[in-house]
Amino acid sequence: FNYSDQATIQRVLIHPTQPNILLASVAAVASAARGIWRSTDDGATWTNVYGGAKYDMEFNPANPNMVYASAYGYLLRSTNAGATWSNMTSTVFPTVGQTSSKISVTPGNPNVVYVQWVNNLGNVLGMYKSFDTGLTWSAQNTYSFSTQGVYDWAMAVSPIDSNKLIYGGQFMYRSNNAGV
Repeated sequence: FNYSDQATIQRVLIHPTQPNILLASVAAVASAARGIWRSTDDGATWTNVYGGAKYDMEFNPANPNMVYASAYGYLLRSTNAGATWSNMTSTVFPTVGQTSSKISVTPGNPNVVYVQWVNNLGNVLGMYKSFDTGLTWSAQNTYSFSTQGVYDWAMAVSPIDSNKLIYGGQFMYRSNNAGV
């Protein structure tokens, strides 16, 4: 990247068992800078392995070759440490207005994946959960609330109990029932 790309690196991951593999999710003004960038040589060189603005990424705690990524209106999953990606779809996801999402997984149940969608106004559009590493999804809730979520928000799942979530941005929220 160079300064004129106006790139914002949203998330950086280091593979937990192969630390020479690095992943970076990038949102940028210049379309060539956007995407998921991957390095296999400790960051000396980088390759854009999936284009478009990306926002969040997480490794599956039981299988770090499985990686989840969120993008502008869609979700991705890799099963080969980020070398290639496939789209995760569901009829329960919002179809209008979603712009970005946060992803959370937990060693407490590594098959469970949470996604929280927001729109470009910072309104949360709902919490979605997969019990099978992102193959199928259910809507935990679909109510909307405003939280400035696009700019500075975070989500985490308890490392012990996959039903306990913390979500925060401008305000902090807690769920003990899987985001319902």
